[in-house]
Amino acid sequence: PEIVAQFTTSGTKPEKALQFITRAEQQFFEDYNLLQEKIKQLEDSDIKTNLENLYQILLHYKKSLKQKGKTNFNEMMFHAAEKIRKENLEFPYKYIFVDEYQDFSKLFLNLILALRSRVPDSKLLAVGDDWQAINRFAGSDVKYFKNFKKYFPEDSAKLFIPTNYRSSKTIVKNANYFMGKCMKDYKGCKT
Repeated sequence: PEIVAQFTTSGTKPEKALQFITRAEQQFFEDYNLLQEKIKQLEDSDIKTNLENLYQILLHYKKSLKQKGKTNFNEMMFHAAEKIRKENLEFPYKYIFVDEYQDFSKLFLNLILALRSRVPDSKLLAVGDDWQAINRFAGSDVKYFKNFKKYFPEDSAKLFIPTNYRSSKTIVKNANYFMGKCMKDYKGCKT
């Protein structure tokens, strides 16, 4: 955050810039020029100007990280996947487990696909709840949850956990009522 703050102007809050950087790194880690092209194509001049400013902050941030010999989580994820793909690494793992799968992102997909390129027979088990997908601001996208079969067709069995072991009967009862109103095919869960 302190690196981002030094590049923000009075019109841009550091938190907003950091959120933009995180999303940009998650979605365009392979080629930031694609992001720049998308921004250029925008018609709304206010949004376009704002995003152009944020893009410049992104470039300064990346340059500053490099000059200081620092990295961030998104870069580590990207470079880990690259290293797995490029180097002849041995992976004896038969299973890959992903918890909180509703918060999956393009970078996580890249990493899992890199692992599976080394161990094609590995099995993937992902656990998540699309109703708990709250990390879009950090680059996650619930599309990976909803379209699991598209990304991992070989592991596309869907299992439900109908029993809630964490919450009291009152919480489960109220949640079932609320979700029953929101979803036609919701069957409820029990404690």
